[in-house]
Amino acid sequence: MNEITTIATALEDEFYSKEFTYSYSSLNKLLYDPQLFFKWYVLKQKEDKLDQHLIDGKLVHCLLLEKHNFENNFILVDFKVPSGNNKKIVEYIWKLNKGSDNLDIYESEIIQWLIWNDLHQKLKDDKDPKASDYKTGDQKRIKKILTDENKKYLKFLYKSEGKNIVDKDTYDKCLETANKVKSDKDIYKLLKLDGAEDFENIDVHNELKIEGYSDYFECNIKGIIDNLVIDYKNEYVYINDVKTSGKTLLEFEDTVEYYKYWVQMAIYDELVKIYFKNKSLNFNKLKIIPTFIVIDKYQNVYPFEVCGSSIEKWKHKTKVNVIDKAKYHYNEKNYSLPYEFLKNKIML
Repeated sequence: MNEITTIATALEDEFYSKEFTYSYSSLNKLLYDPQLFFKWYVLKQKEDKLDQHLIDGKLVHCLLLEKHNFENNFILVDFKVPSGNNKKIVEYIWKLNKGSDNLDIYESEIIQWLIWNDLHQKLKDDKDPKASDYKTGDQKRIKKILTDENKKYLKFLYKSEGKNIVDKDTYDKCLETANKVKSDKDIYKLLKLDGAEDFENIDVHNELKIEGYSDYFECNIKGIIDNLVIDYKNEYVYINDVKTSGKTLLEFEDTVEYYKYWVQMAIYDELVKIYFKNKSLNFNKLKIIPTFIVIDKYQNVYPFEVCGSSIEKWKHKTKVNVIDKAKYHYNEKNYSLPYEFLKNKIML
């Protein structure tokens, strides 16, 4: 058994040492790409970098529901970022993670990177070593890298550790989207934004993390609900999920099916019940109203309320068509192919 296999086995043993807690995103991985699930969740090789459209969606959520948390999650680029090889070499120095954001101290590492990448190697030592302005080839190479722009970018990368990087254009676009949602009086009231109405007997939670054991799904589940409004007086619980879509409002019903958003809302329904159980709160009289608040490609905004019969159907589909298949992969420790190909012979 080689070292790589030994490490993988140890990580798998660690993964199976405790029960896994399923989320909407991990279930999607298991359905579509079990090998990626294994890489992300078992081998712990999950990529931290989000795709741009996911960063945009996350930023809209923040500006709409938790603007006070912007600086904890995002950092705004307010200068020209280097391009090409300059950008690559600064990011290489940053990834060395030697604890200093001073580019000047990395001369030897810079020289080595330039050799590896055959960059600026045509620069030679000056002919007269006795000249007052004499420079070696390496000194000339270093000068090309130690620019103010590159130094500023390295400091920025250290400052941005663990945060999503956004530029001014992206920020302005997402702020415009968030403000468009807030300008809709009905949605503003639905989300209970900024004291949209009297908060007596009303609890409002934004970006609420919940996890626990679901009796219905017979497993541990978790998720983050964008906006949860509990109206004790009128006996309603509003589960509001904000979606930014690259399609139109007319296409959202198909989008729900394509991305399996019905799985997400089925899990949220159970998570709310877990939340009430964990808080020892009375849930029996309260009616759950799940709503997708959709911002489409044209900045049109609409709240798609989900009826009770749809939620019950979605929960059953999630249990039978999603959770049970996920449990098969988990219990059999087989992540080689999607469930359908492991259990059936597929013929065209």
